[in-house]
Amino acid sequence: GGSSKYQEILEKIKKSRDKLFFIFHDVNGAKQSFLVQVDLDQQFDDDEEGVLPNTCLYCVFFLVHPDDHDKPKPTKRFWIRWHKYNNKSKTLSPDVVLHSPLQTKLARKRSFIDFADWIDLTDPNVYIHGPFNFQSNEKNKPTYCVHQKDWNKLPGKDLGSNVIEEDKHNKKRVKLNDNKDGAIMGKKKFIV
Repeated sequence: GGSSKYQEILEKIKKSRDKLFFIFHDVNGAKQSFLVQVDLDQQFDDDEEGVLPNTCLYCVFFLVHPDDHDKPKPTKRFWIRWHKYNNKSKTLSPDVVLHSPLQTKLARKRSFIDFADWIDLTDPNVYIHGPFNFQSNEKNKPTYCVHQKDWNKLPGKDLGSNVIEEDKHNKKRVKLNDNKDGAIMGKKKFIV
């Protein structure tokens, strides 16, 4: 049943270093594929308990680094999608901000919230492939690039989560302005 499949996935996640999955996720009525990372430390809030299936896991969304869109798939770097949280108004900025996975603590310290959702990875309409790890460098540290063997499991040519694709299709040449705060691209800001 669903519970044994959940236990099976959970055991695999616990053994995985990076806990990555390719999933389908509904965005404005369209099913798109995404790279996500399971965060087992997150627990249901009181208002989510009983509303969400108990097979849901907290998944943080990754996006391709803006400098890597035209690179071959195994050399594209993935960074975590964040939004700035305004404590006074209790709202999230619509601007997308990318932080290197190494900058998670710093991002949280600066009032950024990672873009995440509770996802049921036991649902065959959601699950594509995983768990898997990023490629490793010579020190066995993640490079934040996905292996070709994992890309091969993705149906279709690419992920649907490339936020700057619209800029590319409009053939705009957008300059990345690098400074201490990151790189700003139109309404999209990329922390580098």
